[in-house]
Amino acid sequence: MYTDTHLLAEKLVGGLKQALDQTRPTDLLSIRSIYLNGSYIRGDWLDSSSDLDITILCADEQNSVIFEKDFAFLRSLAQRILDGAFFPSQCPGGIDWSTQISIPIIPSEASVIGPYLYESIFLFDLKEQFYLLWGEDVKQRLPDPPDPAKLAAPALDFLLSRLSRLGNSRDDARKAAFAAYKSVLVAQLAWGRRTLHKYRILNLYNCFVPDFALKYVGKRIIRDYLGSYYPDRPPQYEDAAYYTSFVKALRETLPV
Repeated sequence: MYTDTHLLAEKLVGGLKQALDQTRPTDLLSIRSIYLNGSYIRGDWLDSSSDLDITILCADEQNSVIFEKDFAFLRSLAQRILDGAFFPSQCPGGIDWSTQISIPIIPSEASVIGPYLYESIFLFDLKEQFYLLWGEDVKQRLPDPPDPAKLAAPALDFLLSRLSRLGNSRDDARKAAFAAYKSVLVAQLAWGRRTLHKYRILNLYNCFVPDFALKYVGKRIIRDYLGSYYPDRPPQYEDAAYYTSFVKALRETLPV
């Protein structure tokens, strides 16, 4: 079992950067940019819990066959660098690969809540915590981040719409818990500080989010999510309805 997962993440990032520095644009025709964001860059990595967030931005003219080949190359490259080592985390395998087909380039695009919150309400964090691995430095094209407080209500509405589509399976419960944790971050941004730093969230939630009937549930969600330890102590999930009730109550604390 690999215990110091941050050191392993450093090894992986360094190896990827070194290999990709030797990779030409013609070698990855379907990809425009590869970059890191999240806890590894932000500095709030949690050992045996955090995963490495790697985003792949596709080229404007996309070919699915070429992309699958390019993506397979990246995955095999990561496996060679890890050389059989692994780190347990919230994401199986330790790497959260995210594929994006576009980024916001004007303020109005960043003001629309969509599936990837880092393009809207969390855009400030992406701009502050961005590390280019390969390709175009798209950070230079990102617009100024919108005020997170102004997007809190539509962001919670979006998360509620996601919750409404979940069922009763364990995987649905896991997704619901993750959506509820995201809702805590959103609520903190409405009243607190412009940060997603995990070490500060519980205190900021306690201090700045107004009291409401289910506020204690939010504290539990934070502790469950950040206190998990894989594989020995994974989080224990409630059913999706439990988290939906919390997010609904949280949404009612915000202006319409």
